[in-house]
Amino acid sequence: MKIAALLLVSCLALAASAQDPSSWTKPWFCHRNDCPVYNVTSSDPHAGVEMRQYAAARWLSTNITGEVFDRAISTGFHRLFDYISGQNVDAIKVDMTSPVRTEVVDGEGAERMYIVSFYAPYAYQSPNPPPPRPSSELVYMRSLPPLRYAVYGFDGFVRRWEDVQANFVYLQSYLEERNIATVPAREMVAGYDGPYRLRNRWNEVSFLLA
Repeated sequence: MKIAALLLVSCLALAASAQDPSSWTKPWFCHRNDCPVYNVTSSDPHAGVEMRQYAAARWLSTNITGEVFDRAISTGFHRLFDYISGQNVDAIKVDMTSPVRTEVVDGEGAERMYIVSFYAPYAYQSPNPPPPRPSSELVYMRSLPPLRYAVYGFDGFVRRWEDVQANFVYLQSYLEERNIATVPAREMVAGYDGPYRLRNRWNEVSFLLA
């Protein structure tokens, strides 16, 4: 009974700390930007894989279909950049955050959908008021619940689907070998650096855990 109570207290403390940016130390690859709050629940340094529990969060997103990977990211980025540059109902600028996140929803060719997202700055995360509403109907805000992801990080530039595909295969094989279940038809790519950072770049591929 005491052990169960201690486990419950530990889980509640973990969830609470994951919700509060002020009690969280950002990883180096966020640099000066606000970025999603998470706790590492398990880590395999040799394989470069982490299991992360992400806090509930608000994101600004846009959907792209009928485009190849690189064009979809470019289209999505520019829509969202216009939003943070002032194309919102309050006509105010919103700070840039990290990462630029792209969810790849299962499909082939023109049937594949990409959801490109910017993380809302801490000033707009709960319990604070949400960010200003977008002026464009192509951009929307969504609130995601706490979620668990398996994550693999790597350096370099991500310009084409071929730049990330091998990393997805690696992470998927890692998880399958350990019987770790994932949500099917959802792959996620996160890029933390702009094009002018030439060294110490950081990208991630991840799967949503079941």
